[in-house]
Formats: sequence, structure tokens, C-alpha cells
Amino acid sequence: MDEQIIKEKEYLMTVFTDKLPNDNPFIIRVAEDKEMFIISPGENVFGAELNKISQFRDLYSTVLDLRNKIGYSLEKAIEYAYSDEVVENYNMLHTSGNNEWLAYYFIENAMFRVETMWDILAHIYNIKYDLGEPIYKVYHSRIFSNQDTYKNKYWNGNPSQDVQKIIDYINENDNTDREIWKGNYSFINTLRNNMTHKFSISQSNMSSFAFEMKHHPSYILKRLCESFATLQDFLYETFDSILKDTKNE
Repeated sequence: MDEQIIKEKEYLMTVFTDKLPNDNPFIIRVAEDKEMFIISPGENVFGAELNKISQFRDLYSTVLDLRNKIGYSLEKAIEYAYSDEVVENYNMLHTSGNNEWLAYYFIENAMFRVETMWDILAHIYNIKYDLGEPIYKVYHSRIFSNQDTYKNKYWNGNPSQDVQKIIDYINENDNTDREIWKGNYSFINTLRNNMTHKFSISQSNMSSFAFEMKHHPSYILKRLCESFATLQDFLYETFDSILKDTKNE
């Protein structure tokens, strides 16, 4: 394995790690080994804030669980994508062997969980800004949409700076002529939709139904790992902002 490939592998292994603290900051300790659980917080302002903290606690725990599962899938995908079998025998038209199949398997596993984590981010904003959207209607594609319909519905046509930052990232133009690529979200979202509705990402498809050459797993992994890293940055910034607001209040 040459030096460039080793560097690529090391970069992918580290770009999405150490983004979120492992300790849940929304756990309210009432004793050394006891924590508060809010079931019926009441109607007053303090009760409403406790209810929010309780929801953020559960969402943060969910985020950590997803992060660990996504991280495991990405690590396994990188391991198989950079195996000698795939590096030396990759073919655009045929599967090189079991390692290539496993690389795509773990990539697909990670992609669907990353999609779930984006929706968790939308849930957090639904609570943070009191959007009032029922849980079953909370989708990041709506909360962070660039369409005027959703901007008006959720943000009165004027998203806050933190929301606009996420919207801009989701809609940024593709650019791979830089160290960290732009357009990663759109690429992964399109790939996941194709996988759901059209074809397998591990196979080249040439028919009237779909014409698409498969992408090398290492190419997908760069876009997926960087997108996952950015998503965790958004989560960290959002949780940090909530904690500061909560302490002030």
C-alpha cells in the first residue's frame, strides 16, 4: 500500500472522530449516583424548561448511540475499502470480491443512520425554537429547507444565523478541488435516494431504468466521512448554545 493511500485511510479514520463529548450534559444530578427524570413537569415556566432539558437529554443519548454505530460502520467500511483486494482489483463493471461487497455494506449502513441523525438535529431545533411541529412531521429536509414555503412556515421567512448556516451547507455547490469537499451532503443524499428507489450503489447500472456507474467506495467514504463530521459539528454547536441559554435562564 503506497504512502498516498495510507494518508487517505488515516484521514478518513480521524476526520469524524472526537467531535462530541461522551458525557451527557443534560443529565441533572440530584445525588452522586442518581439523576432526575421529568415525567410531568407542570404548567409553569420552570416546569416547561425542565421538560425541554429532559427531551434534550434523551436526544443527546440517541445522538451518542448513533454516533458510535455510524463510527463503527465507517471504520469497517474504510478497512475493507482499503484492503489489498479492493485497491488492486477494483473494477467499474464487476465486484472485485467479498471485501468490496463488505465495504459497500457498511457504507450503506452508515448512510441510513446519518440520515436519522440529521432528523435528530431537526428535532432539536423543533424543541429549541418552539416550532410546535408534531414528532412524526419533523424532517430535516423541511426544517432546514431552502424553499420559501418552509422558511415562512418555520422561520417567518427569516431563519436565524445558526439555521441559515445549516441550510447553506445542505445547499452548497459541488466542489472537489479543495481539501474538504463541498456538496458532500447533496451527493450522499442523492446516493441514498438512488439506493432506496432505483439501484444498488455497489453495482453499475446500464439500462432504460437507470444509467449510473458505481463510485469507488473510497470516493463515497470521503464524502460521507466529511459530511458526518460536519453534522457532528452542527450538533455540538447547537447543544453548546442550548446549554449556555439554559444556564443564563
